[in-house]
Amino acid sequence: MPVSFALEGLALSEAYRKRFRDARNQVLQAAEQIQASNYTSLGVTNDLRQLKKKLREWEQATPKNIMPPRLLEQSNLLDLTSSCIRFIYSIELLRLPQSQRTQQQDSIKQRIGLLKHDIWKLDGALREFESLLSSSASQAAANGTLLLKGEAGQGTTHLFCDMGDRAVAVGQPAVVILCGSLSGRHVWSEIAEQLGLGDMGSEEIISAMQAVAEASNAPFLLLLDALNEVADPRAWQEELPRLFAEVAPNPWISVAVSVRSMFLRMVLPHDGLRNVTEVEHPGFDGQELEATERFFDVFSLEQPRIPLLTPEFTNPLFLKLYCESLHGMDLSAPQLGEIHFSQTFKQYLKQKENRIVSHLRMDPALCPVQRAIDAFSKALATVNRETLPYENASRLINACGLGHYQWPNTLFGQLLSEGVLSKDLAWDSEVNEQSQVVQFTYQRFADYQVASILLGPFKSDVDSLQQALSPDQHLRQVILDAPLNWLEALAVLVPERFGIELQDAASWDHNSYIQKSLDMFFVESIKIRKPSATTRRTCDLLAEVRKRNPDLEDTILETRLSVATQPQHRLNAYSLHQALKAMSMPGRDRIWSIPTYDTLDKGGPLDRLIRWASRGRRPDCPHDVVELAAITLAWTFTSPNRILRDCATKALSQLLSTHLSVLPTLIPRFAGVNDPYVIERLAVACYGAVLCGGTSEPQAVINAAAELKQIVFANDQLPNLITRDAVRGIYEWCLRNNWIENEIYTKILPPYSSDLPEEPPTKEQIMQDYDIRSQNNVSFHYTYSQILNSVFKMGDFGIYIIQPSIHCFISYRLDKDLPTERQYFDTVWAQRWIFYRVILLGWNPQYFAEFDNHLNHWHVNDSRTDHKPERFGKKYQWIAFYDLITRISDNFHMKPEYSGEPVSYKGPWQLFSRDIDPTLPPPLRKRNEVGATFPKDPGHWWVPYGPRYHEDDPPAGDDWGTDSRDVPEFEPLVRYQDSDGNR
Repeated sequence: MPVSFALEGLALSEAYRKRFRDARNQVLQAAEQIQASNYTSLGVTNDLRQLKKKLREWEQATPKNIMPPRLLEQSNLLDLTSSCIRFIYSIELLRLPQSQRTQQQDSIKQRIGLLKHDIWKLDGALREFESLLSSSASQAAANGTLLLKGEAGQGTTHLFCDMGDRAVAVGQPAVVILCGSLSGRHVWSEIAEQLGLGDMGSEEIISAMQAVAEASNAPFLLLLDALNEVADPRAWQEELPRLFAEVAPNPWISVAVSVRSMFLRMVLPHDGLRNVTEVEHPGFDGQELEATERFFDVFSLEQPRIPLLTPEFTNPLFLKLYCESLHGMDLSAPQLGEIHFSQTFKQYLKQKENRIVSHLRMDPALCPVQRAIDAFSKALATVNRETLPYENASRLINACGLGHYQWPNTLFGQLLSEGVLSKDLAWDSEVNEQSQVVQFTYQRFADYQVASILLGPFKSDVDSLQQALSPDQHLRQVILDAPLNWLEALAVLVPERFGIELQDAASWDHNSYIQKSLDMFFVESIKIRKPSATTRRTCDLLAEVRKRNPDLEDTILETRLSVATQPQHRLNAYSLHQALKAMSMPGRDRIWSIPTYDTLDKGGPLDRLIRWASRGRRPDCPHDVVELAAITLAWTFTSPNRILRDCATKALSQLLSTHLSVLPTLIPRFAGVNDPYVIERLAVACYGAVLCGGTSEPQAVINAAAELKQIVFANDQLPNLITRDAVRGIYEWCLRNNWIENEIYTKILPPYSSDLPEEPPTKEQIMQDYDIRSQNNVSFHYTYSQILNSVFKMGDFGIYIIQPSIHCFISYRLDKDLPTERQYFDTVWAQRWIFYRVILLGWNPQYFAEFDNHLNHWHVNDSRTDHKPERFGKKYQWIAFYDLITRISDNFHMKPEYSGEPVSYKGPWQLFSRDIDPTLPPPLRKRNEVGATFPKDPGHWWVPYGPRYHEDDPPAGDDWGTDSRDVPEFEPLVRYQDSDGNR
């Protein structure tokens, strides 16, 4: 995982250095293929020579290997790499006519194709190298410092310990310090004590570390885990910058620290840390589906039938606790997917109670474990700390288990053995030394136990709670002084028990920091509290929080998506659907499509939902859960990110294929949606679901076809030939299965009717109004230049999309006879129409130019393939293009055959406009340069022969169709010898 590789970079491990060498060699190998002498007469000889000069400079600056005392010069290498990439895109190749080329021009075209292939291969290698240089691993390698943040139970301690073990195993010096044993002050002297070095200053320790590192020829790894667990976490605000500053000049020492995300503001200095790489531990994020399945199998639990979108399932410790609680009580996962902490912890504790009572042969009616946990939690609340001294904890807990004094068969011993409690070392400021302490093993469980104790006296009496929280009352002061994580638990328990929000339980007068923390805890609580605890007031307060905390926008969106598939939740996908449907297309793109654009890269509940739906059919999933999931997936179709749209389309098709009965209720919900991107892919996904769904639900398919037809051909929908084709395809399926009469099917066939395209402004008027050269004092980021360059000015969209499609038609109306003389549509007229339509649709530079410019920089290597992340400007161009080409197909003749035979428009395949097969599963996320159709499997002796596809194949020669050299011999395909010599 990336977070692990960041530590590999910090350590300059062999894994990181090999990847660096391989990426460097890929660039050099690609550069070797480009020789200026091979491409004379193409007008690019000088450009290629300059490119080779730049590449030589790049090679000299890029080390073959990275080892101290030389650090990775990340910034300089990035500049050199980016300079080479920019120069590649400044090379202008010859453009030849599309038709009627001479033999010499055909030869030149083939050489241009080979040069393009070599240049794109070099560009790809440079961008892979640039990606490696930009990674957190390379940043850590360059800085020698790393800050790892994460939630409790994500696995930061395991990661540090694993990294330390692997480093020591290969002879690299490494030390892991658990900061719970430190005070937070005088860090170097405490590290020396931990290492058994006695009384040593920072200079002596650093010198000793350097000597060991030089002897092993590898950096010394110093890993400080859990900064927030020191006696005084705020002390790090001074200690941490000092520690990093002292090791910064020494290339032989690398330092990584970890901290719980909630404590970042408390631990870090107010002005932040300079030259420190910051990464976040994702837990199981990205693999939580596989992790959940594995954990459920290990604990012999029935696999959940619903998507578990709550982020806590990415937390290894929570997932273990969750499965333990279900297994111990012989329960199954909730059918509707609700997962609230209070119930989970209650089940977990009850399961531990049963095990311990059985082991110690205690009276279960006395609930000794529950009483002991309550006593321990009350003691923590009294001292306002998260640990108790070992002796105090032992005495307190064993008092609840009288008669059991023989270790380890004591109540205290069993709570330690079962992992409910754990012992550790902590700094005792009173005696100025370390001492043993006891704490709850799972931090969040501890928070809920303490919060429950604080609320216990009030049961469900709202008035009593509010009275206790009034000024000068003890509980109010306890809460004001409590650790932040207790407030997080209270934000869940107060609305669950009392029906009011924590913010409303009293008139709080917090400073801005506490208020912002309360707002964040409130938002986070919505996805882990009981659905019934989310009220109308919750929704109103959420709007208030969103208004006063714009930086919580992403957290609010993640929360809403986490509960999207819960039928009983007030903020589920039905609520999300109403909110999104009411927006204008540009407004929705700004506040929804932009934040969800990188969903597949960033992860989160929406990514989990897509992967859940993509993993195969879900016949056991409840009807309403499927509909909620389908609504959420359908709204991802607003995105111009083609990879996201394609994955979501195929995922939705797979999900609906076993739930065709959902279609007739799902489709009408999208009537009147003002984004053609959504309607188009909804229709395509439904078409794919129908084709894959078999013939078991004919009436549902017939009803779905009728509903879809009504939406697609409604007056408020822009005409779109892809959407119409999907509707036609569903009707054809119905006809083939004899579910409808032929008369009904023929009514859905072309020709269709739509208004003629209106006359657009002249090109001169467009340039005057929108060209940057006609504007005064306008920043480039906020202009229409991207759209103008793409549609006009030799842009790819104008040349490769608009022109070929427009020339499939001639400018004679269908209601007139086809003339013998052909008159094509004017390409410039079409470009003018599309550009102006983009403006009318609502694209504007104030909303999208900055994002689109940023996207152009990071995704320029995706070249001209259709299946790539695209700009928002391109989305509006595609909508305008399909609007125009559909109107033309409805009203004008297609270009006749060369023989003069007339051609009628029947479907988008005639224009090569079908761009996705919704019956196929979503592609794998990882790209492979070369992949076998049937990969080798050591568990099977016979593997079918399959072709190997190269992503970088050069253009095929003219004789490819008659060249049989790559056709395999027939006999080995059907006769195979196993390892024992049998055929």
